[in-house]
Amino acid sequence: MNLVETTHAGRPLRYRVKGFGQSAEQLKFKKRTDESPAEDKLGKEITVKEDFAEKYQPLKYPHLPCVDARNGDQERTHWLPMEVVKVKN
Repeated sequence: MNLVETTHAGRPLRYRVKGFGQSAEQLKFKKRTDESPAEDKLGKEITVKEDFAEKYQPLKYPHLPCVDARNGDQERTHWLPMEVVKVKN
């Protein structure tokens, strides 16, 4: 099984790699916000690059592909910029 670890959130997190996606500057997802109306379960569309700049710090290599990472048995994708992960054995 291919595992990656990331520490961008202030603590080590491990994920299974399912594949790769578009670059962080191209890949978009719907982000829930506090301003989202209750009936709108998903909020505004944002790129991975924008999300990381808001939450953590600006990416140095936003042109690199994102890693499609899964946590445990969850099927929810965590799109991680390649520069914030390291491959684990």
